[in-house]
Amino acid sequence: SLGMMLLNMIIGDPTGNNMTIRDIAEDAVEGRIHSFVDEKAGQWPLQHALAFAKVALHCADPRKRRRPDLEKDVLPALENLLAETAQSRASQFAHLQ
Repeated sequence: SLGMMLLNMIIGDPTGNNMTIRDIAEDAVEGRIHSFVDEKAGQWPLQHALAFAKVALHCADPRKRRRPDLEKDVLPALENLLAETAQSRASQFAHLQ
């Protein structure tokens, strides 16, 4: 599912990680993002990693009816996250000059 693919992007190799979706969801809600973000996935600002994880978890909901609509919900959420990330990086770069 899309949710599992998105989760794998930040978790890394699922075979090397014994966390369940429930574990990840609980950690995300409690702000313990470091417990599941794979270092090889790059450096994720906390708020961006949490937002991405929440989208992924929503897409991975075991009840199909509760999963978000790709066009109306998922794509806009990921586009907003991309825009926020680009803006954040541009701001960080501007401070270095």
